[in-house]
Amino acid sequence: MTDSSRSITEAFRQLRRFCEDSANLLATAESLFENDKDIALGNNWQTAMKDSACWGLGASKSLKHPKRWIPLNFFRFFRHPTHKNLLVYVSCQVDTINESRLHHALITAGGLVYPQDTHAPTIDSKRYWFSMLHIRRLDRVDDGTVVHASCPFTGWWKQPEQVEQIITLARPLDEVCNTEQLKNQVIMPLVQALQKAIDVSS
Repeated sequence: MTDSSRSITEAFRQLRRFCEDSANLLATAESLFENDKDIALGNNWQTAMKDSACWGLGASKSLKHPKRWIPLNFFRFFRHPTHKNLLVYVSCQVDTINESRLHHALITAGGLVYPQDTHAPTIDSKRYWFSMLHIRRLDRVDDGTVVHASCPFTGWWKQPEQVEQIITLARPLDEVCNTEQLKNQVIMPLVQALQKAIDVSS
């Protein structure tokens, strides 16, 4: 076996280990949303999807689309049992099809606020792209700054239909290494911004 062949094998093993680390991070986020009273907004959040946790932008097994063989991000979505018009996500964004849009892996989080007295939509494969909302903002920042936009939206490549507000933030993935950092640097700033959005719209 050549050194090149060994390197290829090791690269794929590292990729699998990274997938395991990402799964642990998302499971920690899920536990925080479901159990941490600081994040509750009156009631604990609930997972908004089954076990799906990765997406490859039209993921394909086709020989014609090799760039789509490997996922671009890993994510989880959550709903609130009382504020049914809210939908949030946490995502490990590791790549994009447009490679100029991302130069280092990010952890991103986002909240979508739909009109009052409506329910946020069901999360299925057609809406997995919501987990990439942060990097679809043309003037985004990736330093933990909370970005808050209201309808009508400007400066986005694409946004979900019928949503009234979008709130996102991101940090370099390697800056979030433990539960405390995930909670205080990612989830809490998002939830606090969502609370303000609820207060303003109510």
